[in-house]
Amino acid sequence: MSVTAAVILVTAIYSAICLWIGYYGWKRTQLTPVDYFLAGRSLGTFVLSLTFIATYASLWTFYGAVGANYRLGPSFMSAMITWNLIWPLMIWVMGTRLWVLGQRFGCITPSDLFAEYYQSEAMRVLTSVVGIIALIPYMSIQLLGGGLAFEVATGKAIPFWAGALFMAAVMMVYTFVGGLRAVAWTDVFQGIFFLAVMVALSVWIFGIPEGGNAFRASATANPKLFDPTNFGWGQWLGFVCTWGLSPLLPHLMQRCFMARSARVITRTAASLAILSPWVQTVPVMIVGVAAVSILPGLKGGATDAIIPLLLAKYAPYVGAVVVAGAFAAGMSTLDSQLLSASSLVTRDLYRYVRPGADDKEQARVGQLFVAVVTVVMYLFVLTKPGFIVVLGTAGAGIAIAGYLFPAIGVLFWPRAGRVAALGGLVAGGLTAFLTFAVWQFPLGLHNTLWGILVGAVVFLVLAYATRPLPYPQQARFHGLLADAIAGVRKAGP
Repeated sequence: MSVTAAVILVTAIYSAICLWIGYYGWKRTQLTPVDYFLAGRSLGTFVLSLTFIATYASLWTFYGAVGANYRLGPSFMSAMITWNLIWPLMIWVMGTRLWVLGQRFGCITPSDLFAEYYQSEAMRVLTSVVGIIALIPYMSIQLLGGGLAFEVATGKAIPFWAGALFMAAVMMVYTFVGGLRAVAWTDVFQGIFFLAVMVALSVWIFGIPEGGNAFRASATANPKLFDPTNFGWGQWLGFVCTWGLSPLLPHLMQRCFMARSARVITRTAASLAILSPWVQTVPVMIVGVAAVSILPGLKGGATDAIIPLLLAKYAPYVGAVVVAGAFAAGMSTLDSQLLSASSLVTRDLYRYVRPGADDKEQARVGQLFVAVVTVVMYLFVLTKPGFIVVLGTAGAGIAIAGYLFPAIGVLFWPRAGRVAALGGLVAGGLTAFLTFAVWQFPLGLHNTLWGILVGAVVFLVLAYATRPLPYPQQARFHGLLADAIAGVRKAGP
């Protein structure tokens, strides 16, 4: 059997499993917004933990982060470990509050939550628009990596466009029919598979260089690799802020609404504190740094293809399994992002087109949007835009810088009123967009940092210069959170 035939066979089997899970999810899903977009708020700790890690660990991790470790060495690894310790903490800090409010006020999207608290339709629309703009580049890199995996593993026998098209089609079908229930269950399968592949690769790669010490060989091949200043502080801090605050991303924030209980959120945060920095991040660093001595001299976008290049050279038939691993990393993130973008359109924008739309119609529109966005994304990735790691982080930074300030008001600081929240959302999101799309990383600072800095100034000035929300409205939310926290403390561990 040829390598190309092996890749096709393994990927077909893998895809068939995902489609079967999607069919099973479809049989269990009612065509309502809560069931289609949130799986009926029924997820327990095991499923929620794996859907979080599978959604978080995308082809950004599988390819982009491996390539960044190859180019920047342990200075990038130090950032990865830092943000992978922070974001589970943010789930614990913010996630339980989000769950309490989502349960009480029936929130399905971040826009639902912000609009309900600030009593503002402008907030609903702007939150939705910022979220969709942020998700588009982040979603696109999943298809970019999927097409790249096929092309490199088969020596271009399967071209980039065909691999990306196949991945898009499989993911669209099970997301379209099965909604979040199918997405969560496929995430369990794909999350376990992806983590197992990364751990196995990190063990295998140590045996390739002579003497078995991949790090020593890489240090010899590129002595500058271990320079701690390789990753400039403006980018280092920007990446840490972006991914450390990633629970503010629409598709991750929505996962906090999906839990069966607040206690499920806290247990999930504890499990992610183990899975994310150690089971996911350490193997990624090992593969990226070890590859410096094994595949020396890679430049530019070629560094995003390190894993398939390694396997094409040393274990071509194993590459078939790793292509499936790339599918697991990409589809388990893309399906969640796609469903989240669909919910933002359906719940927050379609209401102005059809104010009287019932639950079934909203779910149908959500399905249609899943199909439309998949086609648009596929056409976009055929242009093969930029570094995976840069594109994904810059896109995520737009939502982080925008959502941070309304979230502070809703979850922690009653003093922030409607005008301050809107100002922080627009200033933060717009600045993060402009400092990537128009003037990229001015003064060496990441666009997330620029968005947070400008947004913070606007947010604080407006918070003290304008009126807060009326006290009864504050009490509806902050009083509920205070009672919930007091109840947890009284109940004890």
